[in-house]
Amino acid sequence: MLTGHPRILIVRLNLGDMTGFDFIAQVRQKAQDIYIIPALEGTEGGQVWQNLLQLELRDVLVGPVPQLEIARVLATAAPRAQEDSIKTGLPQH
Repeated sequence: MLTGHPRILIVRLNLGDMTGFDFIAQVRQKAQDIYIIPALEGTEGGQVWQNLLQLELRDVLVGPVPQLEIARVLATAAPRAQEDSIKTGLPQH
């Protein structure tokens, strides 16, 4: 059962002035309690998927995503985000 509100951030990996991985690193440095969901174009190569696995980013959005798919991913990610907050001992919002 969820208590509090986990903070979830959806990040496009294809950003204009930096890579999504650089942005994710910056976010993790400043706010460790934010659960990150990468948004992919759908044409990424194997190295991108390897990086996602290494960073333990388990939930992803791929391609143009319908609203119901976003809701499904968020519903799946919310308990994981809360679990990660509990493991790290960080407050839930």
